[in-house]
Amino acid sequence: MIKPIDTFKDLIDTSWGFRISKIIFTAIELNLFTLLCKEKIEREKILKKLKLLPSAGEYFLNSLVSLGLLEKKNNKYTNSRISNKFLAKQSGSYRGDILKHFHSGWDNWANLEEVLYEKKSTKRQKNKDDNWRSFILGMRDLGIERAEKMLSLIDFSQNEKILDLGGGPGIYSIIFAKKFSGLTADIFDLPETIKIAGEIIKNYKLEKRISTVKGNFVSDELGSGYTMVLVSNIIHSYGTNTNHMILKKVFKSLSKGGRVVISDFILDEEKTSPLQAVLFGMHMIVNTEEGRTYTGSEVESLLKKSGFNRIEFKRLDENTKLAIGYK
Repeated sequence: MIKPIDTFKDLIDTSWGFRISKIIFTAIELNLFTLLCKEKIEREKILKKLKLLPSAGEYFLNSLVSLGLLEKKNNKYTNSRISNKFLAKQSGSYRGDILKHFHSGWDNWANLEEVLYEKKSTKRQKNKDDNWRSFILGMRDLGIERAEKMLSLIDFSQNEKILDLGGGPGIYSIIFAKKFSGLTADIFDLPETIKIAGEIIKNYKLEKRISTVKGNFVSDELGSGYTMVLVSNIIHSYGTNTNHMILKKVFKSLSKGGRVVISDFILDEEKTSPLQAVLFGMHMIVNTEEGRTYTGSEVESLLKKSGFNRIEFKRLDENTKLAIGYK
């Protein structure tokens, strides 16, 4: 768990934390945990298979043992319980895609000084197809639990018509549709994302109730007649003016009495907590042109300026809130 730095030891451990991150990221990129899933393999065979140098490779494997991600006995290595569950592709609980997405931002973070001095000069890394797919699948993995929590926080009707704006993998609409048999949804996102979303929707056998719409919600119209628009993890990618423009289109797309549900990291009014929300805001500064995290009052102001009147906030988890605005 990320926590504020309180001692010199905390300072040292946190400052050197990049070593652990890079070791884990590299092991995932090498498919090491997939190789060792429920297998005990000798060190020399692993090094040969992955084409690693003997000395460096041995220290690499032993570092993963020390971290609790591998186990070692008689010069043979295998996955630990947590690696078998979350880092081996054979597992039904595989979560490596979101970690691959984190790794894709490594070079941008390495240029933090450039961002601070002259943001526009930063050479941001383009999303390659495999990185983008990892990102979308990672959003699916993270979204399942959050979507299930939303079910207890939002009043749904059986005949809800949802626009899942920038819906990525469509997992929120999928979880909602599984719960309410009359609910229908449109996943609105870019063509490369919609292709992945279509695969996931098909896997859940919900093609008849969940549709996909290719488009750019910044430049395109959103349609009309929706009873609810979900704006999950969207506003942190954009500046105030762009978010205002998007939310005005959201307002227009809703039927009378409909509502928008914004789910995002929400800062306190001093913009210094929760820690994860502050750090994610910095992540947006590093990786986008105008993105950041917002305070509750800033989100409320955006909603009011976009036409919404009754506004309420509900806590989704320790870092995330729902902001609900009614038309």
